[in-house]
Amino acid sequence: MELVLPNNYVEIEEEEMMYLDGGGSFSIFKRNIQGAWKRFSNFSRALKMGGWNWGYLGTMLSHAARYGFSWAVVNFTYPVTKMGIIIGGVIGGLIAAAGCYIGIKYLYNNRVFY
Repeated sequence: MELVLPNNYVEIEEEEMMYLDGGGSFSIFKRNIQGAWKRFSNFSRALKMGGWNWGYLGTMLSHAARYGFSWAVVNFTYPVTKMGIIIGGVIGGLIAAAGCYIGIKYLYNNRVFY
């Protein structure tokens, strides 16, 4: 018995299949971060002032690709939360952590900056 496709079938690329799944992917997150870095010079300057350069960010992205979404959330959220606590106390830190988590989740699932 042979599998036969209908005459009017549409071939779907791998990336499109990920959207049909309903889940995000690391490649979407990586392209969003790279696009934001290129598009917003103030974003780049702010990260550089905080000690982040493209090499460090690239290392973070490769680790996030290797260890997954939860690793990215923890390691990208920590410095943001720390600054939130310094500036706004515990409540500020909680708001910063929640905002960072929501932002990473959104960038992980949606094409925004590319």
